[in-house]
Amino acid sequence: MTLTIHIKKQLMLAIQSHTTALRIASLTYLLIPNFIFLATWLKPTLGLFFGIILLYVFWGESIREEIQIAIPTQQSAKVNPKTLIILALIALGLCLCFGIGEYRSQVIDWGANNFKIYDLVTHKWPVYYENVKAYCCYYWGYYLTTAVLGKVMGLAYCKYLILIWSWIGVFLILLWLLSLKNSLLIVVLFLLFNNANMVLLPIDLLDIPFFETCIKYVNVHLNGFNINFWSPMITSFQWVPQHLIPAGITTLFLMQPSEQKSYKADALIFMSTVLWSPLISIGLVPIMLAKLWATRQQVKLFQDFWKYVLIGIPFIPVALYLTANNTINNTTNVNQFIWNSSPYWLRGYLIFIMSNLLIWYGLLKPQLKAQNPFLIISLVSIALLALYRMGICNDLLFRGAIPASFALGVAIVTQLDKLRGENNKSKKYILWLSFFLYCSIPSVYRIYQGILPSQPTTTIESPFMPNSTNIMDFLDTQYEPNASEQYTLKKHSIFEEYLMKTNR
Repeated sequence: MTLTIHIKKQLMLAIQSHTTALRIASLTYLLIPNFIFLATWLKPTLGLFFGIILLYVFWGESIREEIQIAIPTQQSAKVNPKTLIILALIALGLCLCFGIGEYRSQVIDWGANNFKIYDLVTHKWPVYYENVKAYCCYYWGYYLTTAVLGKVMGLAYCKYLILIWSWIGVFLILLWLLSLKNSLLIVVLFLLFNNANMVLLPIDLLDIPFFETCIKYVNVHLNGFNINFWSPMITSFQWVPQHLIPAGITTLFLMQPSEQKSYKADALIFMSTVLWSPLISIGLVPIMLAKLWATRQQVKLFQDFWKYVLIGIPFIPVALYLTANNTINNTTNVNQFIWNSSPYWLRGYLIFIMSNLLIWYGLLKPQLKAQNPFLIISLVSIALLALYRMGICNDLLFRGAIPASFALGVAIVTQLDKLRGENNKSKKYILWLSFFLYCSIPSVYRIYQGILPSQPTTTIESPFMPNSTNIMDFLDTQYEPNASEQYTLKKHSIFEEYLMKTNR
């Protein structure tokens, strides 16, 4: 009885602590698809084995430690209920603006997203496609929760399910942003933050011959592919919520100061992102390194070495599954270093560095002097990711840079807020705020477009365009021939031979 009362008290303290509750909610949200994958893609005995280990490291190690840490921090600032309602409405508004829930048109990539959910609901798992004679291999984290509920409730409910699922994810990101300074202004500024491509607009309009080789439509282009990273929220959420949501939650989770004495929760949330997006996991590695550096004196990494090994075990099936993709070793002309694709690569690369990273030096100088590890390593990460082109849309930079651009965005908006606190009428503050808002014009415009009424091109119930019956057809017709290969599992791979449940 005494033990039960003690546990209840600890749970109540954890709930009352905003940060602890947010950490637990974030871990739970990102891990749910991993539990679904283990239960449905693997052979039953293996799924049960890995599922039990995942449950143990989730509850027995990470959550228990989070609850214990909440005790000395029970006096942490409480969040105003009115503020929570405002954040919830902002999160819902963003989802509706960009077509999630099918209340308005969506960007072209949602044609593929709708097909993914449709195929998951209408096919047995693991999904097998007769037209390509292969199992599907894709990072399903964003879609599995909607799909498993859709199998129970029906396909017609999926548009509401994906809306609710996305809403929760964006709401968690906004809560993490609020936790930076308990300021709605910080949240709003971050939502508006965009890359600094707008500084290229005057150069683009002047048609200067030297720059025409690599600046087109206010972007740096090298032989047709873009080397500018997207903004951390608006553009990324509109195009790739499956990448944006895990990147935002995990980056802000790792950047948040805490009373942790280990990296168990950090390791667990990092591993959970692999099923959501391997590219985001790559982009999170620098953020993890920054966290290790920032807390190197308070946490003994090797003290719980075997527990970290245990945390990694339930994610082995996911790693084996995704590395069995048929294009993992594909070195076509779209997977190469940028100096192999354009004679003007150095010119374009320097323009990219100057216009997107160095342009913020005057504002971020105090944080650089203070050696903010998250800012420094993020700037290095973005610069390095831009050197390698992966995929026809340069996916490594566009997706992999999202965690680093989150850290950059946080540094910029918090520094702006600091300047405002010092003197909101100073010339320095007004100039930097004006520049920030100028760069944010594309974000504002995208929101404006999202508010205008329109109709969805495709839906989850009817994603069949153009002349497509499944995601494989859609990829081959909408993107390029044989594009569907990137969604297929290698025949006789370790995952297929030893781990995967067969439905044939």
